[in-house]
Amino acid sequence: LTVDFWCSIQDTPLEQRNEQLRQPLYRNLYQMMIKQCTLPADFTTWEESDELQEEDFERFREQSAIEVLGTCMQLLHSEFVASLREGLGAPSWQQVEAAMFVVRGLHVDFKGVLSRG
Repeated sequence: LTVDFWCSIQDTPLEQRNEQLRQPLYRNLYQMMIKQCTLPADFTTWEESDELQEEDFERFREQSAIEVLGTCMQLLHSEFVASLREGLGAPSWQQVEAAMFVVRGLHVDFKGVLSRG
């Protein structure tokens, strides 16, 4: 996943982008980013985790993922919010935690998206 690409594409107005670089692509991007922001199903503590490094995981989420997810939210609007609502009702605590992370990271931007409907 090349975060720089997703951030730089925002310099091109939506109407000037190829159709393939609009909403359908961002739906898939949203799903991939949420998956990468979700702790593994067997995660218990950072000390016991063999596959994740806490610092790298947190840096990715706080810097790269939030920026890309913010872009997804600007394009998908209420669809983005609906997907997050689903995540908040997910059966695993890891999925709920990932959705809560996104809500926390983008809480300032939600007001604008929700006011647009």
